[in-house]
Amino acid sequence: MTIDAALANEFAALAAALHIKRDRPKPDSVRNPATPVIRLEDEELHISGSAMQVMQIVAGLKRKFSYIDTDSIEASLQNDDIREHISIKVSVGSDLLARSVAKIAVNYYMMKTRGRQHLDKIVSFIDGIEKNHNHVHSYPLPDGIWKEDEVAHVIIVRGTALLRQLYAHVILFNTHSFVVLLSDTYDGEDVEYSYRHDVVHGEEIKDRISLAYNRNEYLSKI
Repeated sequence: MTIDAALANEFAALAAALHIKRDRPKPDSVRNPATPVIRLEDEELHISGSAMQVMQIVAGLKRKFSYIDTDSIEASLQNDDIREHISIKVSVGSDLLARSVAKIAVNYYMMKTRGRQHLDKIVSFIDGIEKNHNHVHSYPLPDGIWKEDEVAHVIIVRGTALLRQLYAHVILFNTHSFVVLLSDTYDGEDVEYSYRHDVVHGEEIKDRISLAYNRNEYLSKI
């Protein structure tokens, strides 16, 4: 399996549950209900929305995570709109997935800079030559960063010469959040690039998300 196929396979159930298509026109705001809220914390997926929305997402996820007990979840939905979120234990992560996430970050950085300076180590990891020595790792997201009804993919690249760090945040479907170390010997100009795309409404969002990250602090805690 290629790394791109691994990424597509990992999120196929979630994308299908949200009825996401490429180049999808903007939904009619009257006919379409509010987008459900989905977030991932410590390999536990939290879903909030109408009972119908939740069960559609759960049914899609069950195709990948067969152990999900759809009957007990359906029984717990007493009202049309649940006040509390539904939590589902999932396991996301593999070497192929990490390499695919790294490729997303590298492609975006190269698109913005038109070059691949500082990228030798991460490219070796993407090519399967180097192991994942914390090149890619999960990153917990703070609350309150999303707009109402937003389900987004986000890429943020930052380069800081003082810390010799060039890294990227990659967030998929609001839920799966990663940090990709592009270089730990960065000596270029301080840079920041950001892209945020609502996958349900099919539109780019100009508002930036600010996420703090210090590589040295992360490594000191593991």
